[in-house]
Amino acid sequence: MPTRRASASKCASNGDLKQSIDFSQLVRPAQQLLADVGDFMTLAHGDVLMLGCGHGRPLARAGDRIDISAPGFETLSNTLVKEAA
Repeated sequence: MPTRRASASKCASNGDLKQSIDFSQLVRPAQQLLADVGDFMTLAHGDVLMLGCGHGRPLARAGDRIDISAPGFETLSNTLVKEAA
């Protein structure tokens, strides 16, 4: 399993930093979590395992652009759309 270490991730909404998460504060290290998930799921190249952000998570609505970044990774950017009725 390749090793990628990021000390923190940041979440921005419409260009404003909303949250920064320090991975050293996780209950279980990211490498261990990935190994545990791999025990019961097949993960393929390009799969994404999101780590929770817990208390104080930012709220977003349709039209907001969300950017998630971490050292060593490309920024993941999405614009939220309203759910179809």
